[in-house]
Amino acid sequence: RLPPTYVDQLLRNWIELESEIPKDYALREAACAWVYTNLDTITNQLPYGYPRKIERSVHGSSRIASILCASVAILCVFFTASVVLSWSDTLVLKLVNVNILVWVTIGAAFVVTGSMAIAIGTFNTTCMLSRWMTVLGYAIELTPIVIKVGTINKLVREARQHRPYALNPKRLDSYFINTILLIIFYLIVTTLIDPVKATPVASMYRDDEVVVTMLDETCSSSRIQWATLDYIIQAALVLSACVLAIQSRDVFAEFNEGQGLALMVYSHLIFLIIRVVADRVISTSLSKSLFPKIDSILKSFDIIFAMAFYFGQKFLPIICPNYHERTARPERTARLDASMPVGGAIAMRTLRVEVNPGDNAVNIVGTTSVERENSELMGSLDISNCDDSHMSHVSAMTE
Repeated sequence: RLPPTYVDQLLRNWIELESEIPKDYALREAACAWVYTNLDTITNQLPYGYPRKIERSVHGSSRIASILCASVAILCVFFTASVVLSWSDTLVLKLVNVNILVWVTIGAAFVVTGSMAIAIGTFNTTCMLSRWMTVLGYAIELTPIVIKVGTINKLVREARQHRPYALNPKRLDSYFINTILLIIFYLIVTTLIDPVKATPVASMYRDDEVVVTMLDETCSSSRIQWATLDYIIQAALVLSACVLAIQSRDVFAEFNEGQGLALMVYSHLIFLIIRVVADRVISTSLSKSLFPKIDSILKSFDIIFAMAFYFGQKFLPIICPNYHERTARPERTARLDASMPVGGAIAMRTLRVEVNPGDNAVNIVGTTSVERENSELMGSLDISNCDDSHMSHVSAMTE
């Protein structure tokens, strides 16, 4: 701010020059003379960064990288879905329930759709679409696995204590539907209250004697609590699956389900931690507009690794019929102490399930005890023509 005396001097010069030169030129002459005389003082009063150059950041390399990663992830998901549908009649996929595999691929497709949307550009529409697809996609992918593994753990726990357990598929479906509806309700409410928008951000750097202001946009809402709550929902699903996978190591050992499930869940956990750290570090020390592209790349790699870990372990026995013979015993055998009601009495005491990878058959061998009469039960269950509703019971029983 200039002192008042400087302005007084300008006015006095103007009045004096009006008597010497034409009136129309007096003000301009007085102003030019005043600026020349007080140039150093005026220069010191200039704001930092003047003259300032304004540019709009492009992030060309990060944008191209995020689009390429999202494209590879989309191809991976569609390839996995096509293989699941093509091999839906095989024994390996029937034992793990094809419907669950389909829902896992649908959830993964949602996540990579959100990654592609935010990789293309940062707009209000893409920001909202990315958030919805990410939160809803991880829920659709992980919720069926959590319900399935939790049900199998409870089934085995009850069977080892010789207690009957009634498996109700409709109840399991209601758990899944209610969970997804609850998350959709949460997304609708938060979108109405505080929607995610393309928020402009600015950063400055000095280029020689010129200060350059970079303008860009990032996806954010007015409150950071909503983004934190999104991470908490994803973390709750991932941690639940982690705990159940650890508890199911003995249950899944014979069918090698636990290995693929554990790798998938652990990769989700690692990438979630990296995304949270990147969000906090980039938002504080680097350009905020760079985070959407990095987050898109991380989510794409997350889905690629998840598809490879979870489905690769299931596709290998189909591609290589001798896979189990190379890695384990020729005959896959699972032993399960169970109690099953037959005609109102407890019929089955010990159940052994034998699965041959090359045949669509499950051989059941066990001892029975019905009304104090002991007998041997041996049989073969042909599952080549079983539908998905029957396979859910066979999957739960065998695993």
